Amino acid sequence: MKKLSIAFLTSLFAIGIIILFCLAGCKKTNDGHTASDNEFSFNYNGSQYKLAPINFEYSVDSMHIQISRPDIFDGVINFQKPDCAYYATNNELVNVSGNCHLTKGSGLPIDSAAVYIYKTGSLNVVYSNCSSTSLTDLSGRPVTAQYCDMEGSFDLTLKNSENKLVTISDGHFIQYHMLRSWK
Repeated sequence: MKKLSIAFLTSLFAIGIIILFCLAGCKKTNDGHTASDNEFSFNYNGSQYKLAPINFEYSVDSMHIQISRPDIFDGVINFQKPDCAYYATNNELVNVSGNCHLTKGSGLPIDSAAVYIYKTGSLNVVYSNCSSTSLTDLSGRPVTAQYCDMEGSFDLTLKNSENKLVTISDGHFIQYHMLRSWK
């Protein structure tokens, strides 16, 4: 029962976040850009990739990047500030806690050959064109949402216990009218 409640609440939270981002993406910024103008690109294994903003191929904010392209990687790459990243090659559920402590979904240690972990990387973000909007949250409380255009760069090297590397370089993104804060 407790597991079902946690799963339900997690799903409800995820749906709420998706709705917020969709609503944020629908509004034009001062310079006329919409979410469909967003850009996300990187180099991997000698090829440059440009991912689509509307197919859930990636997500990005000031503290986190997630790349979900099974044709490039056979699992999801997660990169969080500061210095926490992983890539589970077998698409195994990985939990992150505390100071980037990784465990299997069951709480057991990860397979260090199948899960690549952070070796080096950077994630830099600059905000511009910010605006604030007053809204009412789901509980009926008034809140102020700040939306900004966000431009950034990233690179990431992941390593497994067999010293195999996954290196992403020259990462770049532009996200228009992103939710920056909610007070």
